[in-house]
This record gives sequence, C-alpha cells and structure tokens, in this order.
Amino acid sequence: MTLSRPARAFTFDCYGTLIDWDAGIHAALQAIPALDGLDLDAFVLRRERIEMEIEAGAYLPYETVLARSLQQTAEAFGGCVSDSEAREFATSVPNWPAFSDASSFLRRLRALDKPLLILSNITNAILRQSIRKLEVPFDALVTAEDVRSYKPAAAHWTEALARLGLRSTDLLHIAASPYHDIEPAARLGIPCVWVNRRDVSSPLAAGAALTVPGLEALAASLDLPPASEVAANPRER
Repeated sequence: MTLSRPARAFTFDCYGTLIDWDAGIHAALQAIPALDGLDLDAFVLRRERIEMEIEAGAYLPYETVLARSLQQTAEAFGGCVSDSEAREFATSVPNWPAFSDASSFLRRLRALDKPLLILSNITNAILRQSIRKLEVPFDALVTAEDVRSYKPAAAHWTEALARLGLRSTDLLHIAASPYHDIEPAARLGIPCVWVNRRDVSSPLAAGAALTVPGLEALAASLDLPPASEVAANPRER
C-alpha cells in the first residue's frame, strides 16, 4: 500500500513509537535485584505475552497490568518480585526516555496545523507525564483508562474518530506495534505507518501503507518542512 491521500489528522501510539519502550523497560528491570542473572530479552518477551493475556480480560488500570505481568513473569522464571518492587516498576514509566527523533518530527508535523492525537494503552496521569519529554502539544489523548479497553480492540480509534468528527480514511495512524496498532488500524480502514524500530518482520504489519525505520524517514516521506524552519517551541493549541 501507499499513502494515497493527505491525512486530515495524525494519531500515534506513544510507547515504542515516541517514547523508547525497550530502553525504559530494560533499565527498570535491571533495577530489580531478584532479576539479576536472568536473560532479560527472554524475560521481556514473556512478560509481553502475559501482559496481552491480562489485557484481554476485564479492564484493569495499566499500572496494575504492569505490576501483575512482572510478578507472573518472574514466577515463570523461578523468581519472586515483591509487591513494592512491582509497584516501583509500574510507576517508572514516566522516567523512560523519548526517542531522539521524536520531538523534532512532531514539531515539523505540527507545522502542518492538523490535529495530533495519542492513542495509548496506559492511564492518563502517566501518559501526561511521559509526553512532557516530547515538548510538543497534542490536541487529544485517548487512553485505555478513557475507553476501558486495550488495543488491539477498536475502542481507541472509535473514540478518536468521534472526537474529531472524521472518517477512518481521514486519519494516518503512526505506530511501532503490529499487534496493538498496525493490524487493528488497517482492519478498520485507517491508513497506517509502521515505525519498525526493532527491524523485525511481522505478518501483522501487512496492512501498513508505509514502513519506515524511524521518524526521520517518515518526515522525508511526508515532505515535512525542514527542522530549521520550524519553531522550537510550538504554540499551544
């Protein structure tokens, strides 16, 4: 697929796309003594699968999902993480860094004067803290806390379209997760860009209109204004 028409609004996943999920979660796990000596890459993959299982059930706040998935994964690896360590891990998310290309890209995109939204599987309080690192205002945030469900369910996009008064083909959704974002957005008829930061292949990303390794490449594809022509501190909308 290709980007066949200009978007009227841009929606983003946050963690893994704008905020460096992998760096953040590895640093948070390395701070837990009970996990010393474990294969953290394998641990991270197992925790992601457990998280998906928890999210498929009744809605729980994302901090609870993170804490439970951490403890259940530790048990699967023969370890034990205390409740206090699990809470500290779950509340570390606002400390996770932004990708180096995120703020510049968002400033250049903001220059198009079109709505920017984040659709995230997290709570409002933590998301608001994280996006301060991006230094660019968003027109709306749609969280799992708002819609009481987790992507890949459709509620985030349904809510975003209702707030904007637009059709699915009017959006461009930009995200790093084939499972949580690209496959469900494409199924809803929403053009989407897969930001393949992990440099992997996935059949779930087959519906992406465009695949890029990072946001600099996407800026070139969208023919955005050069960074030198865009104000460093965009005006709040």
